Amino acid sequence: MATAFSKYGQVNEALTPLATATASASSELLFDNTFTDTYDVYEIHFVDINMATDGSALHIFPRTGAPADETGTQQYYTRSDIINGTYTSSGSNNNSNLLCPNIGNNTDENASGFIKIFPRGTSYTSWHGTFYRRNSSGNRYRQAVGGVLVTASVIDGVRFAASSGNLASGKIHVYGYNIPT
Repeated sequence: MATAFSKYGQVNEALTPLATATASASSELLFDNTFTDTYDVYEIHFVDINMATDGSALHIFPRTGAPADETGTQQYYTRSDIINGTYTSSGSNNNSNLLCPNIGNNTDENASGFIKIFPRGTSYTSWHGTFYRRNSSGNRYRQAVGGVLVTASVIDGVRFAASSGNLASGKIHVYGYNIPT
């Protein structure tokens, strides 16, 4: 499989672009009916996400048949590492749909990253990924994220929203690809 590089890092050339949404004081960004059995994996890229309310978190809501968020048994995991100055680490397990915490509202306090989502399981959907963000103190963070949703329903979309206020700016791109056999 060939790869290329963009200013955000390595990009898999086998990715098929499926959808893009641009935040502009948006209460949510929806990708309904985006996941089908055409692809094995969906990769979602977040580019310069900025919040209207300082310190808001980005939340993920898997969906089954718009307009419903799926509410099966959920488990989310995040881990933050400060990557400049002194190394520190913290982690949390929760059921709050958390994807990336503490995103700022100034120009240089945005978050960028990606998740890979495996939505077509017969009893669960899982995802994992990495975000990079900077806070108002100038600290840069690497955020490892993951989650699983146990449900008998097949996930066919996803919704992203801020924990408070709205998504001020940024773009979200959805790609699909198949795992070579």
